[in-house]
Amino acid sequence: MLVHLKGIRRNFSETAFARYREPDLKTKRYLLVVLGKCNFKCKYCYFEGDRERPEIIQESKLVPIEMIEKEVLLALESRYPIRISGGEPTLFEDETIYLLEIIKKYNGFSIVDSNGSNPFILKKFSELCNVLSIDGPKDNKENISEFTNAPLRLCWENPLQTLRVAKEFKCTVEIKTVVFNHTKFEYLEFLRKNIPPNAFWTIKQYQPEIGHFPGDPGHDIKRELNPNYAPLQKEKIFNLVFNLVKDFPDLRKRILIIIGSSRHERNLFKLTSSFEYISCNKKTTFKS
Repeated sequence: MLVHLKGIRRNFSETAFARYREPDLKTKRYLLVVLGKCNFKCKYCYFEGDRERPEIIQESKLVPIEMIEKEVLLALESRYPIRISGGEPTLFEDETIYLLEIIKKYNGFSIVDSNGSNPFILKKFSELCNVLSIDGPKDNKENISEFTNAPLRLCWENPLQTLRVAKEFKCTVEIKTVVFNHTKFEYLEFLRKNIPPNAFWTIKQYQPEIGHFPGDPGHDIKRELNPNYAPLQKEKIFNLVFNLVKDFPDLRKRILIIIGSSRHERNLFKLTSSFEYISCNKKTTFKS
């Protein structure tokens, strides 16, 4: 179900939308509320937007925010966590805060995803939600503006500022980094120096999304948009993380690796004290 949000208060935006999803997976059983406007247009993202309004995720419908509130209350009654994602929730500060206040009022569990472009709004969110899941800069400084189709201030400087102020956030913080075939150790090392000591760090293998052109389920949008962005091999990701932990031992208990789809527990790996990568259903000993 894809809907626009129509505000019940004057300062509520009428250009957001939400989609609801309740995955039947043990690790991801939650209500997902997707707000449909983004200030980036990343080349690997399957949320293209439409031609007339490229910031809006396509195929959305206008509905009152009361509908979103109703879905949230039903999820809370079933004790589901609520994940507010996007798009970019910080572009809808009032709507997101309104929903977070409802969730907190009923002692629910809330997660907010963000690209990190609005650090001071995120600080407000941190006072209401349980987890902030934030993207660090999505690529190195030389590539990122062209990659995100956003000004350097928005896609590089602001996310770095978010990392620096995240130590003041009142909730649990997760920093997410997607790694590509061109990702270098120096870039991850740079990010590590800016990640707050209280944050968890998820390093995820880039996976192209397939079939997001209407009427063409076999078309691979991501590869066509930029063939230079491809998945980094699993062994190389393990090598990068191994070297990070070797240089920064405090990371060992705070770092998670996702190889392939994050929907399956077998694809989630953590590093043990003996430098073994352990997933939910298998054990892989790292060999340097």
